[in-house]
Amino acid sequence: MAVDAKVSEYLLELLRCALHDETPSDKPEEVSWQEVFLLAKRHSVSALAWQSVSRLPEPIDPAVDEEWRTLNYKLINKYINQEHELSMLTSLLAQAEIPHMPVKSVWVRPLYPQPFAREMCDLDILIPEEDAERAHDIAIDSGYTMLEEATTSHNTEYIKKPYLVLELHTFMAPKESTQFSYYENIWQRVVPTDTPYYYSLTLEDQYIYMLAHSEKHYSLRGTGIRSYLDIFVFLNHYQDRLDRAYIEAELNKLQIYEFAMTAEALAQSWFSKERPPLSEKAAKMANYVFSGSTYGRRNGIDENKLLGLMKKGKSEKSARFSFFMQIVFPSYDRLSGRFPSLKKAPFLLPFYWIWRWLVVLFTKPGQIIKQYRRVKRIDVLDHE
Repeated sequence: MAVDAKVSEYLLELLRCALHDETPSDKPEEVSWQEVFLLAKRHSVSALAWQSVSRLPEPIDPAVDEEWRTLNYKLINKYINQEHELSMLTSLLAQAEIPHMPVKSVWVRPLYPQPFAREMCDLDILIPEEDAERAHDIAIDSGYTMLEEATTSHNTEYIKKPYLVLELHTFMAPKESTQFSYYENIWQRVVPTDTPYYYSLTLEDQYIYMLAHSEKHYSLRGTGIRSYLDIFVFLNHYQDRLDRAYIEAELNKLQIYEFAMTAEALAQSWFSKERPPLSEKAAKMANYVFSGSTYGRRNGIDENKLLGLMKKGKSEKSARFSFFMQIVFPSYDRLSGRFPSLKKAPFLLPFYWIWRWLVVLFTKPGQIIKQYRRVKRIDVLDHE
């Protein structure tokens, strides 16, 4: 989705001023408040941008003002509920003597000028794989409903209406990910806290995972402005305490060093007071970020999978066929996340394929054509 450069630049100014407790300049006449609001909302940064909007001496468009204020109140309410739920769930896990480690957003949210301004979709908690069933029971007893269709090889998703989402992770990265081997034994690197059974990571490992998680999203379908806000806020808060030599060595092990350095440069250019100029590579990354939303481009995962197959030497036609076959015959890691019983009998994978498609044929026969058309209409945008 194309975004007007003046709209994106003004949104970045609002975010930058909110981080530095400054008053932004007046909105350019050729930019509408509705455009700025929708872009902020699409990237889940509307709460932080509102911190700057509320400082402006002149009132904004009344209709947008009302909509933005209403959303802001909802986000504050969501924040309060998330904090309460996280406290409750970690307490229940501790009572059950289940080691646990909240991950991702919880590390960076307290570092923002107003914690609620760091919007958060999920509560992410890592638990040992052997405790997954007991943790599942705790979630269900706490009023959550499991979303079987959203379960993957490394996490199970739950919802509690109206807007609470919980992800219980048994691994820090999907089993099919190139990052899986690096994070497979993460429990050997955790750091105990003052709270029994509650663990964390060192600041360096928190930051490395933040970059690794961003790279995973970026390479799959893209990632939004919020990821670069997190990078800037974390670095700005902890820069004098971080062991950069260790971080860079680990980034090289993960094979994401180049991505990380480009992402850091982009974050500094967007949000620091100095605003260093962008390299060609960082500018290309910026354009790709603005073509999507919080979690990237709508069809970005498909685009990048197809692009990856083509980069392995396949023709576009052959790559599309291979991709379609991956949809028809999902990998063991993919299916075992959705069907835990498969883990006990991996040799039954072909029978799960047959059973899965018999179900589709008799209950959703249009899915086959839908998936074929999905693969056929993929556009490839090379952002590397």
